[in-house]
Amino acid sequence: DERVKELFRAVMRDDAAEVERLAASGLDVVTVTNAAKLTPLQLAIERGKTTVSACLEKLAAAEPPKPADDGSKKEAIDSSEPAAEEHAEGRADDVNQKSQEEAEATRKAEEEQAKRKAEEEEKARMKVEEEEAAKRKVEEEEAKRKAE
Repeated sequence: DERVKELFRAVMRDDAAEVERLAASGLDVVTVTNAAKLTPLQLAIERGKTTVSACLEKLAAAEPPKPADDGSKKEAIDSSEPAAEEHAEGRADDVNQKSQEEAEATRKAEEEQAKRKAEEEEKARMKVEEEEAAKRKVEEEEAKRKAE
């Protein structure tokens, strides 16, 4: 279905307005899955799409549970929901941990870059001081010769 593809593209763009528009058009934005068997919410959490995640959580909370055809189907649905929820939470934890690790690596790289820059600036400052000292020495020697 093209609308399902639009939904997952909207998730990847973190476009909550488009997700809400698709939901209002009657598309099931809560339980539909992509080729990887992820719901839009699971994908949003996995990819760190916070705006769409919040939107989908709100839509999921507002959506009434779908009626089961018979007791066995309902039981199967009920028993799978915690697992799916735990799976989504686990992915969210993984994404959060990866984000924290990436942020830490970025912070360390920035610190290292700042340290190198400070060292280069210190070397440049020392070089200028040495050149100025050498220039003063030459000037002093010239002044001495002229005085003699």
